[in-house]
Amino acid sequence: MGKNNLQVISDFDWTMSKFYNKGDRTPSCHGIFEEAPNVTPEIQNQIRIIRQTYEPIEWDPTIPISMKIPLMVEWLDLTHKAIASSGMHKDALKASVNQWNIALRYVCIF
Repeated sequence: MGKNNLQVISDFDWTMSKFYNKGDRTPSCHGIFEEAPNVTPEIQNQIRIIRQTYEPIEWDPTIPISMKIPLMVEWLDLTHKAIASSGMHKDALKASVNQWNIALRYVCIF
């Protein structure tokens, strides 16, 4: 037990979680923090700007994967730093995640 045994599963691209659940679009694991009530508007905006910068690159079919990968890693790193800088406590993190209707894909349950 304890912080040394903490495991975090982050599904930033809906690989394990459903993109839609019960008719509603679900946020990515990072998208949760764009609207989380426990995150300051400044951090929410910072995460939103990061997403708006990198998401078009992710979806652009003309950019080679070899060029995308380092940029996607950069996106992940910047977002994690923004979330970490929020000083969010574990209970607030849990509350932020639980406010969303996120569900695992059926194949991830078994």
